[in-house]
Amino acid sequence: MDLQMLLNLLRNSLLFISIAFLYSCKNINKKEDDFHQIINQNFFQFVDSSAYLTGRLIQIPFNNEKIITHQQLCITVDSVQMLSNRLISSINLILQKNSSIEFNKLIFNDDSLKLDTIKLSKIKNIGRFELLQLIGNKKKECTLISGKLTFYTPYISNDRALITYTISVSAKAGFTKVKLLKKLNGWWKQVQEYEIERW
Repeated sequence: MDLQMLLNLLRNSLLFISIAFLYSCKNINKKEDDFHQIINQNFFQFVDSSAYLTGRLIQIPFNNEKIITHQQLCITVDSVQMLSNRLISSINLILQKNSSIEFNKLIFNDDSLKLDTIKLSKIKNIGRFELLQLIGNKKKECTLISGKLTFYTPYISNDRALITYTISVSAKAGFTKVKLLKKLNGWWKQVQEYEIERW
């Protein structure tokens, strides 16, 4: 093989790698945008507005808590966590039991989005709540923390998404759920939700 052929081969290989890299970056950015869009469009499917009355994201049955009026309500948002093998196993069992094969494929095809932090500035549809980053928040002090919202590794394709999250108000009160969503006419709609654990 002469030098000119070797240079052409090397140039073509670099061009192919560059195109593949650009496509990969574009796909990651699209999934990240979709993830933020899902939260923004379905915020009150993740978080219950009943906290407007009690100041807590999780209500205690038969508890006579005082009514909150005109008080700033804050939710701390944790960075995106990796799904544990136990949670993945639980989600797989739930999806198989409920014949949600198309959503189960998201996990097996590894349509996961590698994401560390949520860009809270992209989440606007939050009603009376204020979202605060759990780590590194130096700006604002809240009069009342209603609870903590934690998202786990999201799985997103062009038209389906599987979002696992936890709502907690203390180490002794919380739940973990998984939402199944479909994209219809540019809007992410919840089609099903399953509770994985409660404590």
